[in-house]
Amino acid sequence: MHITRFLHNFAVIINNEKNTVNMIKTIIFDLGGVIADLKTKEAFRAFAELGVPIPRELYDTTSPLNGIPSDVPMLDMVHRMDTGEISGRDFLIEMQRQCQPGTSYDHLLHLYNDLIMVPRHRLEMLRSLRQQGYNVFLLSNIGDLHWQKFCDCCTEAGIPITECFDRTYLSYKLRMAKPDPRIFQHVITDSGINPHEALYIDDFIDNIKAGKAAGLNTFHIAGNTLDDRLPEIKDIMRNEE
Repeated sequence: MHITRFLHNFAVIINNEKNTVNMIKTIIFDLGGVIADLKTKEAFRAFAELGVPIPRELYDTTSPLNGIPSDVPMLDMVHRMDTGEISGRDFLIEMQRQCQPGTSYDHLLHLYNDLIMVPRHRLEMLRSLRQQGYNVFLLSNIGDLHWQKFCDCCTEAGIPITECFDRTYLSYKLRMAKPDPRIFQHVITDSGINPHEALYIDDFIDNIKAGKAAGLNTFHIAGNTLDDRLPEIKDIMRNEE
């Protein structure tokens, strides 16, 4: 089933805690692992092969980088980049210092940016949702490098950012990251939405828990499975109508 056709019917969700029906007016998407597919395993392996110290058990992970504090130096630097403490350039220069001699900055930039893929049909979905009258927001733990990459992908697809989202909330600009409760409260306060009329979709369970605590309706998916989960979501909605 086409993703746009399904989300066209994604208008009502049951608030189980209050046992009331709320019309969904706003859909808040995560980026990496939801709108954009992540090639996390490939990225870990590529950086490790260049000499960056990454535990071998992470080579086979399917988890997103998430931008949360970590004992793994590379991931901790991603967190610092995603919260605006350092720039993407700072991050890559440090990675370059840890790599084999002769590894170029541009090569690392391509490796890091190749981590994300943006299927065009998802951009079409976002634009369609806005045309149908939904407020469409982005709430992402992201640094300046991947944000620029995503913007470039949108431009190349002929669907600029301004046609995808009504509002974008980016961790590196806000200097706070999910699952910090403050970032969810900022989205609600800044936009003026009723959280009970908003649906938040993310692939990281701690973010989902924080969104739910802020009053949002939530739906958790595994990374890179949005399209696959649509039939299941449709069944849930049919059973709850």
